[in-house]
Amino acid sequence: MSMGSPLEATRASDKMKIFISHPHEDLDVAAALREAILELDRGLIDVFLDQSHIAEGKQITPTITDALTGASFFIGVGTDATRGPYAWCGLELGYFLAIERHSSPSVVCLFHDEVPDVFHPYRNVKLVSLSPKHTTEFSTDVFAVDQAPLTNFFKNLSNQFNKMFPARDAGEFFNRALDWQKKSAVAVTEAYFKCLQTRVAEVWYPQKRLEIQIPNRPEELSEIPDDACVVIGNAAYSVLNLGFPSGSGDFVKRSWPDFCRLVVRQSGGEHLPRILSEIVGSVLPFASDPQNDLVFLAPNQKRYRVVLVKHQLYGNGRRDFIFNLIETLKPVGGGDQKSTMLTAAIMLASQYRSVFLEKDARYGRGRFDDMGEEDLILQIKQMLKDLQRINFDAAEEGFNDVSALVTLLGESEAVKALFARWWPPLNTLEDAATAFSMEPGAETRAALIRAHNTFLDVSDTVNHKFMSLCLRTYQRLIDTREGIS
Repeated sequence: MSMGSPLEATRASDKMKIFISHPHEDLDVAAALREAILELDRGLIDVFLDQSHIAEGKQITPTITDALTGASFFIGVGTDATRGPYAWCGLELGYFLAIERHSSPSVVCLFHDEVPDVFHPYRNVKLVSLSPKHTTEFSTDVFAVDQAPLTNFFKNLSNQFNKMFPARDAGEFFNRALDWQKKSAVAVTEAYFKCLQTRVAEVWYPQKRLEIQIPNRPEELSEIPDDACVVIGNAAYSVLNLGFPSGSGDFVKRSWPDFCRLVVRQSGGEHLPRILSEIVGSVLPFASDPQNDLVFLAPNQKRYRVVLVKHQLYGNGRRDFIFNLIETLKPVGGGDQKSTMLTAAIMLASQYRSVFLEKDARYGRGRFDDMGEEDLILQIKQMLKDLQRINFDAAEEGFNDVSALVTLLGESEAVKALFARWWPPLNTLEDAATAFSMEPGAETRAALIRAHNTFLDVSDTVNHKFMSLCLRTYQRLIDTREGIS
């Protein structure tokens, strides 16, 4: 399509020459960019794209260097800015800049997340959301097409073209160029978006993906704020024992409070939000070694490792945390179910006793009294994590359910009494530990010590009674099978 240029190019040197550099996985983006640029004027623009120009059997290096020598415009495309500078276009850019020209060369890079290192000194064009579906990969705000940086890039390119080849009818050229700019921005944004979506599907879906996006914050953070957004991948929805909402594309976005309510509704507890909060909190504001790889029992009755695989901090203060939910191996089965459950119950009760109640236990009586503030915060965070793991193991074996324990142990009233005594002081301890870690001080410390001592008092009695019930039941089971009355 001609934009009303005054002449046809008769030699290659008469054309506007553009070189597009890209890694192989971004070919679709580069091809969409090339097609969009050629739509400005196919007779007067030459766009070099290696897949289009390098014929079978032709040497790559001379072909590329010839194209770089003749080009005045260099456009880089790279959806993965973590690559080394020489992994895909560093050499091409270096060669392009080393060529002596009468006019200054123009270098531009299209990016969506991070600008590749080699392009930092140059003009870069950020891809932004042009429709709500794009927000999973680009900006959380949706831009009007005429306000997008990519549209402005095409505007500048059409202005450069008009300087080189002045149109006979400036008004007609301007109107056509305006439509072309918007159309091209939409086409290239869509190609870029699809490229990212395809890669996300290949990399993340098998592991079930969750992403927490914290908006731009100039101040330091210590926890996940309410205006954070949780992006839930299609496969991750099954972890919550839910069907993926129809018409939602590949991801669903929920606010952090809404996500927490959803998990509580599906699972009856806040185990997953607590794990995510703990991992994120261990990273904020600047730590690089998170408390990672925690395990939870999901509403679909499977166990998953929660692994933080990427934490990204942007210049404007925005943070992204990407988690994989990886299903753990199932416990070994077989044997008599009742004896297996009793053995597991005794082992869990013993494990708990060794951590809290035995002599020199890590979280035993008096262990917190003389600790410094920072050491105490670290200790209680570890205590909460250990409690959580023990409770997860108990939940998986069915020991958090009163009816299941009554079936296993009998003595309905005794089991119910144990549950009634156990949970209130545990919840009080967790609340007091959280309050101290968030606002350490004399008052919150005293409340923590009181809650800890009360919890140990109750736990000693409950643990002893639970162990006795398990051992007595196990002994009866053995005696019955051996014919002992």
